[in-house]
Amino acid sequence: MSNYKVRKRNQKYLRWINGISGGLSLLVGSIIQLDLNATNADWFMYSKELVGWTKNNAPTVLIIIAFSFFVSGVLLKILKPATVIKCLEKKLDVIKEWLFCDESNDFNDNHRVTLFKYKRVYWGLLTKKRYWRYEYFPWSLSRHPFSGWLVPIARSGYTGQNAKAVFWAPDDGLSAEGVAGVAWASNCTVVRQKLPKITGISSLDNQKKYCDSTGTRATVLQSYIKVGRIPARSFVAFPILGKDGKPWGVAVLDSKNAEGILVNEVHKAVSVSGPVLAVLLEEL
Repeated sequence: MSNYKVRKRNQKYLRWINGISGGLSLLVGSIIQLDLNATNADWFMYSKELVGWTKNNAPTVLIIIAFSFFVSGVLLKILKPATVIKCLEKKLDVIKEWLFCDESNDFNDNHRVTLFKYKRVYWGLLTKKRYWRYEYFPWSLSRHPFSGWLVPIARSGYTGQNAKAVFWAPDDGLSAEGVAGVAWASNCTVVRQKLPKITGISSLDNQKKYCDSTGTRATVLQSYIKVGRIPARSFVAFPILGKDGKPWGVAVLDSKNAEGILVNEVHKAVSVSGPVLAVLLEEL
């Protein structure tokens, strides 16, 4: 999940590539029809050589241009609109301010709201080098790219935007991972508060308690411990419905504080924010 500025920049570059490719295809088509032997033609320096090279290599040049035009066009179609993502992030900021306890003078990404979209097929784990190692290899006969995943789409705040966590959400609900997976499988709001603080000196009992309460794999928790990161101590996850009323994904609130979320306000926030999110999600 990249931030708004990165998405906007990428879409701008793709539009440039698409437009330039279209223009070059017309230019090459015109060059092919030029007569290099015309005696009354005035050629600029090196222009005759360039035109000759283009005519001689026209098939290859046109294939490259067509490929660039096609790929950039497809990517522009499938990429999430940057403006819609920006609106979603602003809405998540509102939910954050509403549902988290006093977070003043604290780090911005210690209290987050993340929106996850359900994808039946997801290959993104291949891009994460950590999963290339044997101990973190993410797939098995049942846990594979076609088994259903919850993938981050947008997040509140301005830091912690490089979200990498995805959660397995298979057809077998009992195997779903994380509070996000549980919320998806149960179609209910999931609350986890007062979780043990996990550090490098935490007991195995506390680590097991944390994994059991949150549906986190032990290898994932160990990866936090190895880099000295403290995982969140309170979670609230609730399902998100599309405008047609069908399940779309999950929103997850997490806080480093043991009781950092105003649980009593969650139902009201979902009722107010749900219809707005459903409209925005139509564009994704």
